[in-house]
Amino acid sequence: MKALLAMIVLASACGANVDGARLALATATHAVKATDDAYQPVYVSAGDEALASSDGWKELDAKMAPYDRVEAALEAAHQTLLILELSLDAGEADTALERAGCVADALGELRAALKAVDVDRLPQLSQADAALRALASACRSRE
Repeated sequence: MKALLAMIVLASACGANVDGARLALATATHAVKATDDAYQPVYVSAGDEALASSDGWKELDAKMAPYDRVEAALEAAHQTLLILELSLDAGEADTALERAGCVADALGELRAALKAVDVDRLPQLSQADAALRALASACRSRE
């Protein structure tokens, strides 16, 4: 994976760097999908446990709040990736590359939310985050 990151950093000349952006997008999309798939059984299990041990909705909501944060972060990551992809598809390479930082921020929030529920052993998420941050940083440095 270090080779992938190096390739993205070297390719991130911005402007017409649609290939580098698409590579970062594909890496991040794969990481979020894998994270979502791995997290679903954790969420269901936590929900079952919280439901069985709660005396009311307020207590249930409080117990599920950290898990719901992960769900919200997954949704935000999916949405920012879709926006990045749509920008690339529309031929807005400069705008899309600027949005890579937003995707990296969403992945950072997802990683923090997962850590709060002790599900932070997903290195592909950190690698996708680093790839997008490198891409966005290279773009900002050329402005």
